[in-house]
Amino acid sequence: MRSLDESRAEINKIDKQLIKLLQDRLKVVVDVGTYKQNNGLEIYQSDRENEVIETIINSLETGLEFYAYRFMATLMDICRDFQHKQIGYSSHDIPKPLNKFKCGLIGNVLSHSLSPRIHNDFFNIFNIDGSYSLFQVPESKSRGIVQSLKTLGIDAANVTIPYKEVVMPQLDEISPDAIRIGSVNTIKLVNGKSYGYNTDYYGIGAMFEKGEVDIKGNDFYVLGSGGSAKSVIRYLKDKEANNITVVTRNIQAATTFLGDIVNDIIDYNQMKNISNSYCVINTTPVGMYPNIDNTPIDSTIIKKFEVAVDLVYRPVNTQFLLEAKNQGLRTVSGLYMLVAQAVKSEEIWLNIPCKKEIIEKLFDMLSKYLDITKQSLFLVGFMGAGKTTVGEKLALSLNIPFKDCDKFICNKYGLTITEIFEQYGEEYFRQIEAEALIELNSLGPAIIATGGGCVTNNTSKNFLMTKNCVYLKYGIDTLYARIKGDANRPLVDNKENLDKRLQSRDVLYQEVATEVIECETLSVLNIVDLIINRLEQNNAYKNY
Repeated sequence: MRSLDESRAEINKIDKQLIKLLQDRLKVVVDVGTYKQNNGLEIYQSDRENEVIETIINSLETGLEFYAYRFMATLMDICRDFQHKQIGYSSHDIPKPLNKFKCGLIGNVLSHSLSPRIHNDFFNIFNIDGSYSLFQVPESKSRGIVQSLKTLGIDAANVTIPYKEVVMPQLDEISPDAIRIGSVNTIKLVNGKSYGYNTDYYGIGAMFEKGEVDIKGNDFYVLGSGGSAKSVIRYLKDKEANNITVVTRNIQAATTFLGDIVNDIIDYNQMKNISNSYCVINTTPVGMYPNIDNTPIDSTIIKKFEVAVDLVYRPVNTQFLLEAKNQGLRTVSGLYMLVAQAVKSEEIWLNIPCKKEIIEKLFDMLSKYLDITKQSLFLVGFMGAGKTTVGEKLALSLNIPFKDCDKFICNKYGLTITEIFEQYGEEYFRQIEAEALIELNSLGPAIIATGGGCVTNNTSKNFLMTKNCVYLKYGIDTLYARIKGDANRPLVDNKENLDKRLQSRDVLYQEVATEVIECETLSVLNIVDLIINRLEQNNAYKNY
């Protein structure tokens, strides 16, 4: 056995090695962050951090996992803080510390989830030091979900399809309501034990109340036969609906899953022959982004109802609900349910009462965000204004695609912009540029960087005047310093001529712009933040 002095000397030696390794790690994380920033990549990747920690913990001796997690979480906090101070993040990218309240969403395909925005807005309202991440779990690893949460030191989680039933046998305790409903969508972990709850039931009730759906004594048709359908049926039965009919593609499977709570189960062909009824509720994912043109039933069936409810919330107005509105039905979106069940989850996790005014506030915040992302946003400005750089980062922050009009044209025609100018002239380029803008817009919501001269073409200008455009405005000194000597820009001239061109175009940029951003003193990340804040606050946001 070592003497005390020998042990202390060994600890000092290890500490020096640790500090040296920390210095090396800090240098590398700055390099990684700088590369990501320069290439428009997402700087903070919670999935990768969690994967790294889990891999390291799994390689340790049994009994050390908890201490190793605390060490790695603190180390990553330190490194991210150092990285932020060295290169700067957008306020939308700065992650919360891993060793604070940690929660997230468990599912299979989560890239378009709105849950992080809802829960992180909740944390901001109550000044809670917490983070909400997405945990995409492949089916092959679904049997170890709860154990992975414990290993990673996660405090709480929501669960979405297809794992609401899968997690139930993995939990230490399940609430009576969740047992009765038959699915868990909320998990709380305390002192190594896991507890399961269901807040979908509460969210369904809040949605029906918001939409003024009259349940008692009325007839309902429920499209779908999964876990969401089961929660809806339970709620309808508790509130004394007269008759509930399930519509499914597989009657046998639906009977096995739902036969104890509902008697009437039909397929979609049989639904064509139904009589008029009160309400139809879609609990399937049909019509969910990106397959937004799909609808579970057509207008000939929809018109037999008075009310249509869709649990799909993205888009808010699904094709199913649009068809229903066209037929004169009252419609209810699943967005309010999403927010209400999220706030109910926070009540379970943090003992903060689930008050209606909080649900309404978060619903309003989320609705404003969706208003921004439901249609394309065009960035306009002179060459060298950074439309591509800003656009890439803005698209990352809003979680929608980025499109560059110039690159789109080059890929489509197999020529550079300079080659098109040289071979066909500017007038021809402006014509195909106008066509490209219209085509890009037709591909769905995106951040679209336009060419600097697009506003000189009447077709392009008139098109942009009906869209949401942000003008990135700079003075000639900054712009000329950025673009002089760039052979890839066919219209680069001497500074005096460029200034004249800028002045003539400035009027056109202002004319098409929804927002004008004075960029001279702002970093790229400042510009992104300002655009988002302006759009969220702008009640005059165009809706065409």
